[in-house]
Amino acid sequence: MTTIALLNVKYSPNLGDGIIAECLENEIRRLLPDADVVSVDLAGREAFGTGLDDHRGAVLTFLDKLPRGLRSLIVPLAVGALIRLRYRSSWQCLLRQADYAVLGGGQLLADADLNFPLKIDGVMHEVRKRGIPTAIFGVGVAENMSRRGHALFADALSNARLAHVATRDRHSQANWNTRFEPATKMSAKLCCDPGLLCCDLYREVQPRDRRQAPTIGLGITHPRTLALHGGSSGNISFEAAQAFWIELCRMLRDKGHAVELFTTGPADDTEFLQAIYRATRELGVAQAPRPRRPAELARTIARFDAVAAHRLHANIVAYSFRIPNVVLRWDRKVDAFMTSVGRERFVADAAEGQARLVANTIEKALSEGVDRSRHGRTLDAARASIESCLSALMAKSPDVADERPSQVEDALRPRPAAG
Repeated sequence: MTTIALLNVKYSPNLGDGIIAECLENEIRRLLPDADVVSVDLAGREAFGTGLDDHRGAVLTFLDKLPRGLRSLIVPLAVGALIRLRYRSSWQCLLRQADYAVLGGGQLLADADLNFPLKIDGVMHEVRKRGIPTAIFGVGVAENMSRRGHALFADALSNARLAHVATRDRHSQANWNTRFEPATKMSAKLCCDPGLLCCDLYREVQPRDRRQAPTIGLGITHPRTLALHGGSSGNISFEAAQAFWIELCRMLRDKGHAVELFTTGPADDTEFLQAIYRATRELGVAQAPRPRRPAELARTIARFDAVAAHRLHANIVAYSFRIPNVVLRWDRKVDAFMTSVGRERFVADAAEGQARLVANTIEKALSEGVDRSRHGRTLDAARASIESCLSALMAKSPDVADERPSQVEDALRPRPAAG
């Protein structure tokens, strides 16, 4: 049996990462029914709900109080120790039988305190030792990274047996070609985010009751996360962010909509949601249960008539189910996604004093809906991009001496038409 290892953050507390992984796994299994597909979590997690999520807020609060120089020293030391003491043994076990590897998706080629540079350098060391042909697929590539972070990524990727590189948006494609094409000798193709295929995977979603008032799902993200990963556009205080959400809830209720708050899973997002809910429940605002698995998040979002959220995969899931969505701007990746699906008019700023504009944009999204033809072409392109990645990967046989077509190559080979 051919084994394909997916190098990702499947078991992240942000279940959007789990949706990416499960959708990619599902599509690979559809294309290659006899292949074994395993996810190798870059943080050594082996199940949902494991890791440091419940303590993440306290850890980040502590780190925020440190001088920048001290923080940039402590975090890499801690990550390096975790790789040596915990993660490496987990990676080695899961990669032992791997014939091929796919690194992606998500915003993996990004540098926040050397977190991903160190982890990707570490896991790719194990991949290279085994000579495993590798594809980079569906990744986001950040524009800004430290000199050391860039060097770690470049070393990890340039020495790999790369067969295919595809990024999930044009901004990431340009960043790859500028930063890593010189070292890897491979330019990046453009692909679709695997999370777009969640409507194929999570089919048990219940239809919405059109007799009731439209329900607007508001995806809540802690402002600290936006500040950590979103640059200057994410620099908004807890108080200002809370005031924005409260005002938006009030305006949507005044327009006659039902409003439900949800998160993509992280504990600190849930903590922030609770603060907003306590201030708005007298308005009749509801809160969705905290999701514990990707399917639960998908089912929650699929119940809404419209969605407004910062998190990229809250918006991608909504689009997959053809639910009108409004992106709240904080990182170029969300603008890039909306442009890719022709919805750039539905991007708004969640800044103080902007609640009315966001509410009006939600109204406009509700009235226009999601173009069915464009949606169908987008999902077809998502499926085709995964097949293209597999074809390129399987052409780089893990056994150079064996020139017979692999089981996976044979499965992907077009069949003659009947008759």
